[in-house]
Amino acid sequence: MVTKISPSTQVPQDIIIPFPWIAKILKVPVFRLSLGDDLFSQISISVHNFFSRICQGQSQALRSFDPAIAQRSADRFITLGAKIQFVIPRDKKGQVQMMTFQAQDLEEKIQALNGSWERKTVNGRQVLAIVPPSHECQKWIDFKEKLCHFHWQEEQGMLITCDCADAIPINAPKKCFLLAHSTSNSFTSEWRRAGFYIGAKQDLCFFDNGNTWKNTGRPPSEKSFYLEIEAVYEKIKDNYSYEHLWVGGNCGGAPVAAYLKQRFHEHGINFFAEQSFSNLDDFVKPIFPFSFLASIFAPRIKGSLEDEDLSTEIQEQIPSCQFSVEELWKDLDQYKESFGGKLILVEVREDEHISELAYERYFALAKKVNSIVKHILYTSNIGWHHSDNFFYYEAPRRSFIQAVFE
Repeated sequence: MVTKISPSTQVPQDIIIPFPWIAKILKVPVFRLSLGDDLFSQISISVHNFFSRICQGQSQALRSFDPAIAQRSADRFITLGAKIQFVIPRDKKGQVQMMTFQAQDLEEKIQALNGSWERKTVNGRQVLAIVPPSHECQKWIDFKEKLCHFHWQEEQGMLITCDCADAIPINAPKKCFLLAHSTSNSFTSEWRRAGFYIGAKQDLCFFDNGNTWKNTGRPPSEKSFYLEIEAVYEKIKDNYSYEHLWVGGNCGGAPVAAYLKQRFHEHGINFFAEQSFSNLDDFVKPIFPFSFLASIFAPRIKGSLEDEDLSTEIQEQIPSCQFSVEELWKDLDQYKESFGGKLILVEVREDEHISELAYERYFALAKKVNSIVKHILYTSNIGWHHSDNFFYYEAPRRSFIQAVFE
């Protein structure tokens, strides 16, 4: 029997449970959906906040979500050219905060300060680099400080934004990456990921789901997540053809983006998934080492995915499959056109939460749905492989860029 937590008891969380070791100890549900106002949820939140206070500044694993820090990050994005706005999903409940960021807007700001953003050859490799003005005034110094949040490396006095520019055809149409990020954070913390997309002179679109940060009135559920990414897509769809739009996500975000893939598969929309799963059980079961823990947590995760408050009309139009990509894509025919409809599956070796067998099933599903599939496998050098990002490493980020543009 699945234990349900009524959406009416769900409350916006003052914290965002991060993915380092405390989440492993507490076994906090992956989607944060089953944190309501019941006793178990309040104990989990209280324990996390207690350790956050006594370990303040010592470990990111215990850092609470700070709205002031998030706002400073958002303001920094805006200064660099990003646009932040709210959309209302078609269930008319609450609002969702989203951010669009076009590389052209950043380049115009660089040029306004007499800098440039060019293809250069640095140490034998072709890169995209921000060249500072000949005279670095205070405005440029302040601007460069904000650019540093992308974690771009400096070489020969330039900021190297992309180290594989040779894989990006000159004058290639801009791509846009619509990302459904992991539910353990807000998009305002995704600086390095933004730096990967923008650094390659491509556009991005980020958003928060559920009641994360400034989102309000959203019933946290599977169908609600689909409605949110749908509303974000509707806001940007006229700016990009299907061929040039990539929808995807990492971990729990990818199954949300898989809904858009299902809807627009026949048009050739592109999809990517990083450290994710084609079936929720592939993630849920490995994180519970003992059966009694699984009996407590697994029903909470799955039960909290349901939302009975949606109108009948919307209920019938939105799938309910517990984030099963296998179920979402089961009726899709293989897309064979060469100009679009690509699929990239990224996985880390020795993922602590997703088995090799689960990845094999996902890869088989990908090949069934798309004729053009790129499988990127990389090795992480951090302690918790699942929480790493492929674009930190030269080989997989090059493979990703090549797969997008070839």
